[in-house]
Amino acid sequence: MDTINADNPLPGLGSLETTNPCGEQPLHGGDACNLGSINLSNMLDAHNDIDMDKFERTVCLAVQLLDNVIDLTQFPVDYVNKMVKGNRRVGLGIMGMADMFAKMGVRYGSESAQMIAEHICVSMTSFALKESIRLADQKGLFPNMDLAIGEPRRNAAFTTIAPTGSIALLAGVNGGVRTL
Repeated sequence: MDTINADNPLPGLGSLETTNPCGEQPLHGGDACNLGSINLSNMLDAHNDIDMDKFERTVCLAVQLLDNVIDLTQFPVDYVNKMVKGNRRVGLGIMGMADMFAKMGVRYGSESAQMIAEHICVSMTSFALKESIRLADQKGLFPNMDLAIGEPRRNAAFTTIAPTGSIALLAGVNGGVRTL
């Protein structure tokens, strides 16, 4: 808990107390996070290189979508509604990395794959933060921003790498790593 609270984006709201059911998003009591994942196997160009312009556009669109879901969601408990709308947490992640590497001809787990994965995650975080800042200019800051650390933005959190087994099946990509 000490490590999790050291990175608490809302220290003015108190200590993080729980996580969502799979444990990837630390939360304050009563809070929730809208999760979504980008299919990396669809982020390649005709030469099977990462199309960073397409990736950035997709990240921005996904952050907008997840942020809009907050406005449309009504929880049956008023306290939860207040926390969710007060913090506006979104958790954009990725899936299809193994499929992307296969298309690129990069061995999963190799040094090259690790460098690509780091580049993707750093870029996604940067693009998502930039979009959250843009949305704040357009729609306003998240209401609990005065209790937060970091740049003024629309969402208290904006990226999370969640398990994607079920949605990977729907997207037609590998939900994990298979060895032969």
